[in-house]
Amino acid sequence: MLLVPNGIRAIVQAGADHVAIDGEGDSLVIVPPGSSGVTLQDDGYVTRIFSHRAVDLMAAASNAADHPAQEADEAPAAPPGGFRLRHYRLDEHKKSDSPARPFRSTNMLINAFVPRDFRRDTRKMTPHAHGDFDQASLALQGNFVHHLRYPWTSDMSTWRDDGHHGVGSPSLIVIPAQAVHTTQDVGEGWAQLIDIFSPPRADFVEKPGWVCNEADYPI
Repeated sequence: MLLVPNGIRAIVQAGADHVAIDGEGDSLVIVPPGSSGVTLQDDGYVTRIFSHRAVDLMAAASNAADHPAQEADEAPAAPPGGFRLRHYRLDEHKKSDSPARPFRSTNMLINAFVPRDFRRDTRKMTPHAHGDFDQASLALQGNFVHHLRYPWTSDMSTWRDDGHHGVGSPSLIVIPAQAVHTTQDVGEGWAQLIDIFSPPRADFVEKPGWVCNEADYPI
């Protein structure tokens, strides 16, 4: 997946197909397997997110020792219309009742929260945990505090104090399965956070109408 922010024009190519991004608003491009390229026509930063199936990049990651590569799973079936470039203008996918904007591919799901210049109401935080999968949270703009609480086991020697991790942008935190967590934006200015799940988290995918591009990547 490729995230191109407002103000940056780009050409994304995959095989004989290409997408021209005009820089009018934030864009998300899902790039198919195989040879591809990205040409930026303006100065700035873009974000590329690869799934767990990119084993060569996983091995080269700076935290590869913390997350050893697993045996490759079975290749996913092609989506309707086949593997191809898919371009989404994020401003066209805002929800009336939530800042969430989840998008999926065959082997990955991201939640591209709507950027905001106001702070979250600290009386309406959302502490929760995932039973059997990790979550990566990528900060693209602003400052955040990631609050984590770890489960108690029968072995008291494994208990851990609550964590309150202040970070700037860009930064990435990997939140382990079963850890209770919530994130608070702090300070001034714009804040933008992207949550990443590979493979796609089932509870999002199975909720009708929740994934913004569910028609392109049905269950």
